[in-house]
Amino acid sequence: MESRMSEAFEEWFVANGGYINPSAEVSRSELGNYLRVRPKSSTLEPGSTIVSCPRTLTISFANVRVSPVFSTMILNVGIESIDRIVLTRLFLIEQYLLGKESFWWPYIQILPQPDNNYAFHTPLWYEAEDLLWLQGTNLGKATVARQVEWKREFEDAMRYLCTGSEQRFWTWQLYLWSATVISSRTFPSSALPKEHLDSPVLIPGLDLLNHSPTAKVAWVWSNNTCNIEIDEPLYPEGEIFNNYGPKSNEELFMGYGFCIADNPADTFGLGFSKAVSKRIQTTKNARQSNKGSLLQDREPLEADDLQVAEQHWVRLKGSPMLESKINAEQLQHEFSSNFLKHFSIALENRRENHQHNGRKPSNGWSISQNAITFNDSIDLSRNKFHVLNALIMLLEKSRAEIRQHDTLLLNKKAANQRQKDAATYRSGQLTILDGTLAELNQTLTTIFEDSPTNGVVQLEHILTQGPKMLVKDFRSLLHVAVGTRDAEKIRQRGGVDCAFTLWLCCLWVLRETTGLDDETLLGSRLVLWLDFLNHTYGCPPPTQDELSITQPQDPRTDRFASDAAADLMIAESYLKAIAATVEKHPKSLYSNKASITVSLMIWCLNIVREEGIRCPNTNRKAVEEEDEYVLFLEVPRQQT
Repeated sequence: MESRMSEAFEEWFVANGGYINPSAEVSRSELGNYLRVRPKSSTLEPGSTIVSCPRTLTISFANVRVSPVFSTMILNVGIESIDRIVLTRLFLIEQYLLGKESFWWPYIQILPQPDNNYAFHTPLWYEAEDLLWLQGTNLGKATVARQVEWKREFEDAMRYLCTGSEQRFWTWQLYLWSATVISSRTFPSSALPKEHLDSPVLIPGLDLLNHSPTAKVAWVWSNNTCNIEIDEPLYPEGEIFNNYGPKSNEELFMGYGFCIADNPADTFGLGFSKAVSKRIQTTKNARQSNKGSLLQDREPLEADDLQVAEQHWVRLKGSPMLESKINAEQLQHEFSSNFLKHFSIALENRRENHQHNGRKPSNGWSISQNAITFNDSIDLSRNKFHVLNALIMLLEKSRAEIRQHDTLLLNKKAANQRQKDAATYRSGQLTILDGTLAELNQTLTTIFEDSPTNGVVQLEHILTQGPKMLVKDFRSLLHVAVGTRDAEKIRQRGGVDCAFTLWLCCLWVLRETTGLDDETLLGSRLVLWLDFLNHTYGCPPPTQDELSITQPQDPRTDRFASDAAADLMIAESYLKAIAATVEKHPKSLYSNKASITVSLMIWCLNIVREEGIRCPNTNRKAVEEEDEYVLFLEVPRQQT
C-alpha cells in the first residue's frame, strides 16, 4: 500500500514537471517517508541534482487566493483580518477533504495522515505518558501554549467558514494535522524567488529530505523551478539529507519532531514578555530620539537593533569547563544578539534610567557584548551586577524545574522514540544550563571575593567594617531594632533592609557632623558614594517637616516608586528604635535628633531599595536557603 502511494506520487510529480534523480528513491521508515540512494545505484557525485520542483506544484498563500476557502473568509471576515498561515492550513484541509478530486491528492497521500496519532512526533501529538518527559522544560510550557493558540485559531476560523452540516467535516484533528504538516514540512516564502508573501510554502519532493546539520547541499532556482544539488558524494543505500541550517533541539523538536544528540546549535530559550518587550522598546526609542544628546554620545543604531525581540537564547560555544578556572578569553556561554543590552534596560532602576537619558552610560553594555565579563572593579556597575545576579537566579530556577521533574523519571526508561527524543532534549538543556551557570557563578564568586572595595557591600561588611564610631553605634542600634547583631540571625528575622537603612542613616549623619575617615577597607568609596547620592537623589530635607503623602515631582527626587504612607510607618518605627538606643547610649551618633528626621529615614529607605540588589547566596548549602541582599555603592567611573 505504502509503495503504491509512493509510486503514485512519483508519477504525479514527474508528470507535472518535477524531477527525482534516477539513482534516488522514496523509501519509508517508522519515522515516515524519506529519500535515499538506490541500493544498486552508482555513487552520486557532487553537483548532482537530487530533486526539482516547479513552482506550479507548491502550496502557499498564493494558491489560497483562488480557493473557495479564501472567498468565504473574505466574505465573512474581510481581508484585513485574515491570517495567511491559518488560511494556508485551511486550504490544505480543503484539499484533503476533496480526496481524489484534489490536484495535490497523490502528494497528500504520502504525507503523515490525520487519523494516525503516531504519524507525527511533535509534542502536540504526544500521549500523556510521553508528555511526562517534557515536564519542567521550556518545551513543556510551549506545548501547552501552542495547543491553546491553535485551538483558538481553529474555533475562530470555524465561526466564519462553515455552517450547517459541512462543519462536521472540519474537525480539530484535521486542523492539528494541517498545522503540523505546515510547521514541519514547509519552507519560508523567501525560498521562492520574487515571493514577498510572509507565509510558509510546501514544496513537494523537496520536503522528503530530512535534516542533517552536516549535509552539504545547495538550493538553485532555475526557470521557476527549485533544485536541490549535493556538494558531497552520496553512496548506495545512504539517506539523502537536506540542511535546514543551524537549529536548536527546541526548534527541531517543536517544529519537526526530532532532536539531535550533542547538537552544536543547541540553545536554551530565553525571552521577554510582550509587556516587557514593549517597555524596552519604548525606552530605546526615547533615547534614540532624544534631541539633547551629543552626536558622539549617541548609541549607534544597528539593523538588528531596530526592534526588541521577544525570543532569545543562551548557548555554549564549546564544552562547558566545569572543573577548571575560567578566564574571560575562554568564556563558553553566549547570549543571543542584544539580549544582555535589552535585559539591562529592563532591570534599570529609576536612577539608571534617568541618567542614561539618550547618552551611552559610562558603565553600559556594548551592542556587541553577548557574554558577561568583568575585567576589573572599574568595569563593574550596579546595572551589570544586577544583570548577572538576575540571570543566575533565572537560570537556576529553570534548572531546578527540570531536575525536579527528573526525579519523577528516575525509574522510567524511554519506551519509544518520542520519549528518547525528549530525554535527549532534557539532557541538552541541562548541559547548557550547567555550563552557563558554572561560568556565571564563578564570576559572581570572584566579585564577592573582591568586595567591598569593588562597591558590593554585604551585611557582614556593615557590621564589621567602616569608621570605628560608625560600627560601634550601628551595632548597638541593631541590637535594639532587630534584637541581634549576628548577621545570620538578622537574615532569619527579615531585618536586612532595616539594617542597611539604619547603616546609611548613621553614615549620612557621620558625614554631616564629624566627617568620614578614609582609612578603612571601604576606603574613599564611602565618601564618593555619599557625594554621588547627594548629587543624584538630592540631599534629604534637613528639618522634621510634616511629610506629604504625595510623591515629589522634582526630576532628581521622583525616582522613588514606593508607597509613601507605608514608608512613613516604617520610618517612624525605625525612629522609635533609634530613640530607645539613645536612651541606653546617649553619646552615640544617633543622639543628634536635629539630623535624624523622618525625611532622612525615608530617603535612606528608598535608596536602599533603589541601589540594593538581590543575588544568590554563594555560600548556601541548599536551594531552599534565602537569597542574599546586598547594596552596591555606585560612584562615577572616572573616580574609581
